[in-house]
Amino acid sequence: AEAPAPLETQAVTVYFASAYGDGLVGEPREIFVTAAPGDRAKQILSDLIQGPERPNVLAALPPGIRLRQVYVMDDGTAYADFAKDLVDRIGGGSQEEILAVYAIVDSLALNVPEIRRVGILIDGREIDTLNGHLDLRRPLLPDRGLILADTARAAGPQPAPDPAAPAAARPGE
Repeated sequence: AEAPAPLETQAVTVYFASAYGDGLVGEPREIFVTAAPGDRAKQILSDLIQGPERPNVLAALPPGIRLRQVYVMDDGTAYADFAKDLVDRIGGGSQEEILAVYAIVDSLALNVPEIRRVGILIDGREIDTLNGHLDLRRPLLPDRGLILADTARAAGPQPAPDPAAPAAARPGE
């Protein structure tokens, strides 16, 4: 008997909060290729919920929240349905809410071609907002303006070089 072929994967970028809280930082991930855009979206949101792997990048969503389902409509609208624990644990002010919402929206709309805008549901119902700062009554388009291009700055301050360390040899010396 032949061994089954390995599952095909594709690279995606999942967006997390920068260490400074002033935008989103992309982190590459691998998901399994599936025909259904909702299945790809669920994998992406699962990675978003698990949090970042790089140091100095912050989780955009509270740890341990539950994704119930992702629905993708024929018109390009996706609905990410979370359990109520997202609302109960979001905390923070307006910037934290904006980064959490757009981490969801941008991670889906910029990685799954069938998704153009994203709505957020809680326990299968539409909501006005997560914590009072951002209107979620309509699905949102991605916001590339929140994505920080300078990933070194976005990841936070880097350690200063040790002045006692020997200088690197220069080419040709």
